Amino acid sequence: RRLELNTITCNAAISACEKGEQWRAAFALMDESMQNAGIKPDVVSVNSTLSACAKASQWVEAVKLFQSLSSRGLSPDVVSVSCAMRAWGKGLHWPQSLDLLVGMRTALLTPDTGTYNIALTVCEESQQWEQAVGILAASRRACKQRPQANSYNATVSACRKAGQWEQTLQLLADMASEGVPVDAVAGMALVEALARARLSNAAALAYRDLAAHARARGAGGALEERPSGGGLRQVEAEAWEREGRRWQ
Repeated sequence: RRLELNTITCNAAISACEKGEQWRAAFALMDESMQNAGIKPDVVSVNSTLSACAKASQWVEAVKLFQSLSSRGLSPDVVSVSCAMRAWGKGLHWPQSLDLLVGMRTALLTPDTGTYNIALTVCEESQQWEQAVGILAASRRACKQRPQANSYNATVSACRKAGQWEQTLQLLADMASEGVPVDAVAGMALVEALARARLSNAAALAYRDLAAHARARGAGGALEERPSGGGLRQVEAEAWEREGRRWQ
């Protein structure tokens, strides 16, 4: 039996291309196969192609496709904007990426947790720590729930890269108080931030204080006692070694 060619089957094929990061094939299906069959691509078709481009780091193609939505007679949805944000971010154009987040309300679109996490990742990769802290706070207000561990981790990483150790400590304390798991990524960020601030002995003490605070709040094992295979002391030593010092 011959497979019927329609919007659903074409979108399924484009989605398969997206999962395999085959952005050229996705474009071919959308702009050639569908149109030759008299099938108009919809926003789902475009979103899958956008995602394929973003995953393959073809940010220029993704941005051009996003900007062509109106000429295609389509309106972007949350997924479209999120994909475009990721594309701008991969191109290291963080202002354009965050402008899309701000513009969502004008377009009567409501960012979801995934959208905010993309924005936080963009901030992390571009070392925009102040923007990250603001977006984390905005996501908390908008989504009316505590941020996820990966949201915190991206913000912590942005602060760490910028040497903002005080803000890093505050974020980690917030994670512990809210019972958000502080994993090896966040634990290393703490140690590195303190090391960069030349607060050698504070790394172990601060981490243990956070662990005790988490247990006192009933968070159980929310704060890992051993952030890496070699334990905290090894993590501290590695951080100091990167700073050109030896653990004493």
